[in-house]
Amino acid sequence: MRNFLHVLLLAMTACCWSCSGGGEDVPTPTPTPTPTPKPEEKPKIELTTTVPVAPQEGGSATITFTSTEAWIIDVTEGRAVSWCSVTPTSGSKGTNTLTIKTTANDTYDERNAKVTIKAGTTTQLFVVTQKQKDGLTVTSNKVEVGAEGGDIAIEVKANVKYEYEIEKAAQSWIAGGSRALTASTIKLKVAENENTSKREGKITIRSGELSETVTVYQEGSKPTLVLTQNEYTVASEGETIKVELKSNVNYDIQLPSVDWIKESSSRAMSVATHYFEVASNEGYDARSAEILFVNKENGLSEKVTINQMQKDAIIVAKNEYTVDAAGGELKFEVNANVDFKVETSVDWMKQNTESRGLEAKPLSFTIAENTADKAREGVITISSGELKQEIKVIQKAKGKTEGNINDMNVIPW
Repeated sequence: MRNFLHVLLLAMTACCWSCSGGGEDVPTPTPTPTPTPKPEEKPKIELTTTVPVAPQEGGSATITFTSTEAWIIDVTEGRAVSWCSVTPTSGSKGTNTLTIKTTANDTYDERNAKVTIKAGTTTQLFVVTQKQKDGLTVTSNKVEVGAEGGDIAIEVKANVKYEYEIEKAAQSWIAGGSRALTASTIKLKVAENENTSKREGKITIRSGELSETVTVYQEGSKPTLVLTQNEYTVASEGETIKVELKSNVNYDIQLPSVDWIKESSSRAMSVATHYFEVASNEGYDARSAEILFVNKENGLSEKVTINQMQKDAIIVAKNEYTVDAAGGELKFEVNANVDFKVETSVDWMKQNTESRGLEAKPLSFTIAENTADKAREGVITISSGELKQEIKVIQKAKGKTEGNINDMNVIPW
């Protein structure tokens, strides 16, 4: 037994020596690597058709998509969606078709709904858009304007572009800004209505088949009969006067019962301008008359007063007097219808009283004594503007008799 163990030990030693002999390394075997598990693939969702835009009146449309996993549908718009539905609401992987149904949009705003497709942890979102109901309204279909006219504004509510048009018959008194407006207010200007009757004009606001009509009503002016001048002063020579008046009613002309005023038939006249001929005044008194413009229907009347000057005159005694050398008082009457003044050309003849026109007035002068042996003379001047009367006074030399008073004389203006 001991010999057997000895032999076994020697055999093992020899074996170890042979494995390491010659200095060469024995390669160590490489262990087989453990395989790495593949990562799990994320589900994919892909839309294969374009999302349609739903019309305002509503309807149905379809959309196609692919999914690598089973899926479900969620429809939201921030609140419960009543106008948009999607079917089916769930399905398996592969190619699928959704049917989208919408009800009519009776609002004036566009609306949107979000549709979410969920497959595992993956989501795909698309938006369903529905057009609004086109609207064009005005706050009032009637605008009332006073006779004086002025600016008006028409408020428009619209979600479309629009334009407006003033009917042809009203374009002479309603004017506005540009066409094809998108603003919410149309500003127009209404001219004054000078007639007593009311008037109306229509404005049409249009966008495609949509339209609104606004009627502008303007009051008539109050019946008017106004003269630009109510009184005329005419010289004694007479003249043709022009009478102008502003009127929006018919009227009659009532001439005064005198023979020195008549309406001119030789002068052109308009409905607001009339000409009247005033004859010359050959009398020595001023005169006055009235012309009436009358509208009986409305109880209106206007009056024109014509004042005509008199024929100016100074009536005096004959233009030469001879007085005694002893002097004394010289008296004569003056009839005048104008203011006048009296002047003497010499200092030996002085006026005693003053006189005014329009009635007979006596004039009195004191004549100093002529102590010379030679006669002398002076002049009394009675004047009013360009009207002038000269009276020569001759005083005899000392010792001569008193002269005679001459007849009266009329000197016109």
